[in-house]
Formats: sequence, structure tokens, C-alpha cells
Amino acid sequence: MKAAKPYTPKPKRDPRVGEMFWHGVYLSVLVGLLAGAALWGFLLLGGAPLVADRARAMATLISCALFGAAALCAWGWGRRGLELSGEALVNAAAPRVAWLVWAFTPESDEYDRAEETDRAGRRLVRGLLALPVGVPLMIAFATARKARPFAPGALWGLSALGAGMWILLAVAGWQRLMPQPAPLVEPVEPSVVERAEADQAQAEMDSALELAVARARRAKAQGNKGQAIRYLEDALRSASIDGRSVRHVQLHRNLAWLYAEGGNPAGAMVMFRMVLELADPGSDEQREAEAALKRLAFRSGLSASPASSPSQVLAEDRDEEAAGE
Repeated sequence: MKAAKPYTPKPKRDPRVGEMFWHGVYLSVLVGLLAGAALWGFLLLGGAPLVADRARAMATLISCALFGAAALCAWGWGRRGLELSGEALVNAAAPRVAWLVWAFTPESDEYDRAEETDRAGRRLVRGLLALPVGVPLMIAFATARKARPFAPGALWGLSALGAGMWILLAVAGWQRLMPQPAPLVEPVEPSVVERAEADQAQAEMDSALELAVARARRAKAQGNKGQAIRYLEDALRSASIDGRSVRHVQLHRNLAWLYAEGGNPAGAMVMFRMVLELADPGSDEQREAEAALKRLAFRSGLSASPASSPSQVLAEDRDEEAAGE
């Protein structure tokens, strides 16, 4: 036969532990939520980026309200728990703040200043230690199912544990609420082709170059080709001195035709090669420049296979230019 185990009555829960728990919950609902919302408004007035959009505003407001509720709940647990633990820690720490409380306790015939200073010091210590010691004391009482006294050393250890927990919680919450900085992206060096395209786009939008092209066309239409060449050359020279891009297709195209008609085939070939470099593949400007280079090369003795007879070169060039304008 097995020996019967002796009966051990199950320990009853101390009603003071339940009272302590609901006291903290009462404070969190009644005061904590409003205190957290007030903290949200205080941070917002201080410049914290909490309302970048509606969703972020609601998330940060709810987070601050819950943080305030948790803090007030822990504070209520700690204040009540220090009373139930025999207030050994309060009695030990109160004399250390007596000098501070004494300065704010005036002389009076209605009470003893020393006694009033002692009471005020105890209240101050209890209020300061209630938050860090609240959660550890609640866990300790709930585990033991009763409120029991603690030595000052044990309470100091619980206070340090609770303070570390709240510091970590506050730091983590702050990092969560604050927007994370955008990751640093190393600038990508543009390729040669991309830089050339950017320079060409900048030159195409250059108002000084556009004005020079318009003046040159007007001067050429009036029969003053020398003035037209000067307009274009001055525009190229000014842009180079100022450090602006000169990769302007129409400017080089017009200058190339003016050089060809003015008896400067070498300059015309240079300008037509620039047109070949700048013009879009398959465009009319590219085909025109290729044909003109072949004709100029034949006229200069650099090619033995002319695209057309030498006597027709200038006439065809004039016709193509007129059609292009």
C-alpha cells in the first residue's frame, strides 16, 4: 500500500494583492490614458514628427496613451506595494532627502516642522520609487499569492531592475515613434553616354544658343552669311568660356552649311561630324550630315567615289537646307 500524502491546505490569495492590482488598473484607465495623450501633444509641440500622415498620427497617439496607462498602472502598484512591504525602503531613504524637504517646509505653530519634514520626505521617496518598483513588486506578490515585507536591499534591487526595464521601454518606444532616417545611397557616377546626353539636353535648352541660331537664320535669309557665321561662332565661344554645354545640334548644323557655302570645307566637315555625334540615330539630321560629308570629302580629294557630281554639290546642299528650314 502506498502511504497517503499529508494534507497541505492550499494557500489563500491575500486580498490585498488583488486590491493592489485593481488600484493600478483604475489609475491607468482614469488618469494614465489622458496623461499619455497629453505626452503626445507635448512631444508634438516640441517638434516631434508624429503627424506625417493620418495613420502615423493615430499610431503615435495610441502608443503614447498606452505608455501613459502602463506607467500610471505601475506607479499605482509601486505606491501601494511599498506600503504593503513594510516601507523599509521608504524609511531608509527618507532621511537622505530631508535636507531638500526642509527648505520647502515653513515654520508654523500648527505643526512640528521636523515631523512635517519627515512626512513630506516619506511621501517624496514613495512617489519617486513607486514607478521603478511597481512591476517587480506586483510580480513578486502575485507569485507568492500574498503581500510580504522586503528588506531594503531587496527593494533597492527591485527598483534598479524596474528602472532598467522602463529605460529600455522608453528608448525602444522613442525609436519606434521617430521616423527612421533614409539609408545613405552612394551616388552613381553617370556614364559617358549619360553625361553626353545631359550636356546635349542642357545645350538644347540654352536660350543664348537658341537665340544665336534664330539670328543666324534671319541674317542668312537677308543674304548676310558672314554675320550669320559670327552669330553662331560668338555663341559657341561665349558658352565655352562660361562653362556651358555647346552640344547643340541645330547650331552645329547651321554653322556647317554656312562654312560649306562660304568656302570653308574643313570647318564644315568638323561641324558635320559634330552633327553626326549629336543627332539621333536614323534622324534626318544624321542622314543629311553623312551625305554632306561624303560630298565635301570628294571636293577635298579625300574620296574617289562621290555621292553625286561635283557640280551639283552646292546646289543640292542649298535645296536640302531650305527644305530643312
